This record gives sequence, structure tokens and C-alpha cells, in this order.
Amino acid sequence: MPLTHEEHITYTRNELRDLPYYQQMLSTLMGEDIIYYLDVGANVGEFRNILVEKISTITKSFLIEPEESNFNFLKENVTKKDECVFFNAAVGYGSSSGQILRSSNVGGHQIEKGSGEVEIKELESFDIPIVDLLKMDIEGMEYEIIQESSYLKKVKWLDIEFHQTPEQSKNHFVENFILENLPTFDIIVYQNDGLNNYGRCLLKNRI
Repeated sequence: MPLTHEEHITYTRNELRDLPYYQQMLSTLMGEDIIYYLDVGANVGEFRNILVEKISTITKSFLIEPEESNFNFLKENVTKKDECVFFNAAVGYGSSSGQILRSSNVGGHQIEKGSGEVEIKELESFDIPIVDLLKMDIEGMEYEIIQESSYLKKVKWLDIEFHQTPEQSKNHFVENFILENLPTFDIIVYQNDGLNNYGRCLLKNRI
């Protein structure tokens, strides 16, 4: 796992080049008219940079990142800065602040709700227009946002990293959770890495 911001750039580029999930995801999205993009858990911004390279229709990016050093690096690292809007906050429900539980992996920090230095805001309170594509990589808080957010359910495309236990993986927990909480979405691309207890899914809204 990447220990520095620079390592995370290389790690992200290798993932999007080599992993079948990202190859299928990019192949699918490159044929779509995606103009507005929202990144929840933007980290150093390299994921967004690659999307803009591959999907030329993207002209506006909204980037949310709670960890301060990641956020500061993000603002310098992104390309086409004039097309970006930055938010130094976390997304969550039921608490207005929290603290960072730091990981040696610069992309693996987690948020613990409660009193802390990190502002936590509901997705609806950011005053972001409904985007065409939303990517969410927030180290385990994805289930809460899927359940609570009305904004999320209006977006056409969702790219979500999810976390689960081996037992949940065996019982198709993620698929069932999506069916129950995002009933208007179809799973277009799915990667379930049972060994590392996480995976990704690309979802398309039928509405």
C-alpha cells in the first residue's frame, strides 16, 4: 500500500491501467455523456486526473477530502484546477464532527464520529448540483451514505468501493444491500475481492 502521496499517484495509475474492474469501468463510461463529476474521498486527486484524461466530456469536478495533508496535496496535484471545486470535509450523517483514524496507507484513513477536528456534512448540504458520475471511496462509511443520502439516489452513475467481512462476501451482502437500498440502480461492473474484504461496483440508475 502507498505510504506517501507520490506513491499513491503511481499506485492509482497502476490500478486503473491493470485491474479488469477499472478497464471495464472506463470502457463503459467513455461512451457516456458525463459532464459533472463528484469524488467523495478524493485523496490526492489522481483518480480524478485519470478520469478527465479518459473521459473528455468531464468539464466540472467536485472533490471532497477530509484529511488535511491529502487535501493540501490534492489541490496542487489536480490538473485543470479551474474546473475543480474543493471541499475539506467528510461526508456523514448524525454527527457534525469527527477525528481521523490514521493509517500508514495515505489512502486508508478513516473517520470516527464525535468530537474532533474534522467537519462532517451531509451530502445534501454541500450545495453541489446533481452530477453525472459520483465516485465514493470512504473506508467503510459507504453503507451509511447509501442508506441516508437522497442526493446519491439521483445520480446516474455510481462507482463505489465497499468493505465487507468474508462471511458477508459468501452471503452476497453487497448485492443484497444494493438491491434493498438502491432499487433503481443496476450493477454494471462488479469486483468482489473476498481475500482483502473489499471490492468495487459500477452502478447505473434506471431513472
